[in-house]
Amino acid sequence: MINHANILIVEDEAIARENLAHVMTAEGHTATAVGSGTEALQKIGKQDFELVLTDLMLPGMNGIELLEHIKEIQPSTQVIVITGHATVDTAVIAM
Repeated sequence: MINHANILIVEDEAIARENLAHVMTAEGHTATAVGSGTEALQKIGKQDFELVLTDLMLPGMNGIELLEHIKEIQPSTQVIVITGHATVDTAVIAM
């Protein structure tokens, strides 16, 4: 069990991004929040994250594409894809 994690939050909606970062920080984790997959990849290239929380629907690159890039760069990083637009097909692809 991770007591303190370095978490990257990728969410294009500012309020949701800020709320997620606030909750993670309040729970004792270090939270870095960005608004796009491109920004996320820049952060991942500079530091290690134990967990990435990413929205599925992002500008430029979707959450599934981001997940694939993350696994190439930092295979041990856990990725959780969150969305308000879930389908069975999307869930299967994310797995």
